[in-house]
Amino acid sequence: MRKSALKRTLLLAAAGMMSITLAACSSSNPGTSAPTTSSSGSGDTSTSVDGSLAGGVPQVTNPKNIKDLDPCQLLTSAQLAQLGATASPEKGTSGWGEQMCDWRSDSLDLVIEPETTLGNGIYGTYEQESNTPGFKKIQVDGYPAAQTDQQSHSCRIYVGISQTQEFAVDFALLGGTRPDYMDPCGFAEKVAGMVLTNLPAAG
Repeated sequence: MRKSALKRTLLLAAAGMMSITLAACSSSNPGTSAPTTSSSGSGDTSTSVDGSLAGGVPQVTNPKNIKDLDPCQLLTSAQLAQLGATASPEKGTSGWGEQMCDWRSDSLDLVIEPETTLGNGIYGTYEQESNTPGFKKIQVDGYPAAQTDQQSHSCRIYVGISQTQEFAVDFALLGGTRPDYMDPCGFAEKVAGMVLTNLPAAG
């Protein structure tokens, strides 16, 4: 497991302990409607005039679903070829206990990690802003996201796709020379955008 993934695991474990203590509080999750139950901790969940939840978490206006999808099928063969991620994928288990997929070659290491079990979507990631070096709130194709762990050759992007679901894209340059690889966060965002096009709408 990468250092960034381990860090995410420890932070989410702490958030999980907090949710047990604060289970009676109203939810701070983002979503298309005001939530009524809590899974992530305390906080004001009122909607601001710009349509975002308190705490700077935007609403997900077009929720998608990633639960129970094969993580190695979240990118098409054409998209993988476009990205230069042609190595055979390998499945593993993420720090939060779900299947993830890893395309690793001499040029790059690309990992996609769905997160659907913690129940707080991108809000759980935003809660860790003060504890995460290089944290930056962004959007990917209109979806609330976060950029973390930016290094000269690697970057990690989280994208919230519903009130309770998100996914992470972890990219590391290992030896490739393509110009787009030289911008790790830009490349990770590009991958995340591709994943979004392949996800079904939330039912």
